[in-house]
Amino acid sequence: MGTATPYGHALVQHLTRVVEAAPMTERLSALDAAVSLASTNAPAVIEALAGLVEQWRQWPGVETWAKTTATALLAEHLPDLVWTYDPPRLARQLRSLGDDATIRSAILRALPRAQTRLTAFGWQTVAVMLGRLCEPAAAADALTGLRPLPRHHPGTSRAGRESAARAAVERLRPPPA
Repeated sequence: MGTATPYGHALVQHLTRVVEAAPMTERLSALDAAVSLASTNAPAVIEALAGLVEQWRQWPGVETWAKTTATALLAEHLPDLVWTYDPPRLARQLRSLGDDATIRSAILRALPRAQTRLTAFGWQTVAVMLGRLCEPAAAADALTGLRPLPRHHPGTSRAGRESAARAAVERLRPPPA
């Protein structure tokens, strides 16, 4: 017989306990080890990370680590994170890891690579997430950039889709100070 592997809430609890047991000087390394499990269950990993980052936010380096990690996690696992339709929960978790601008930019940058793996629920979650993470005027621009292009349109090539995604990211960037 095989060994049982924790899943869902049990995995979140187990992962949280293991990472919390790390010595204080090894917190960032323990968080990195947790991230390495995202390929097996990204939603559980991000839930555990959100709780740990909230708990350790004042610890040196944790906030910077969280922003960098949020961007990397979304780039690699966006379809896995949005496959269930629960935007409020995902928004809370992601906001534990970074500010709205960081998360919004990471989602938009992840879209060109993720688009072929996104389900209808995934696209809905992305649209709702962008709506929650943007000011009203910027949300309209971001969501307009998500519209699929007709098949006969010359912009349907991969380069065209990536260019459209980059343009959407640029429209959402705050003006230079």
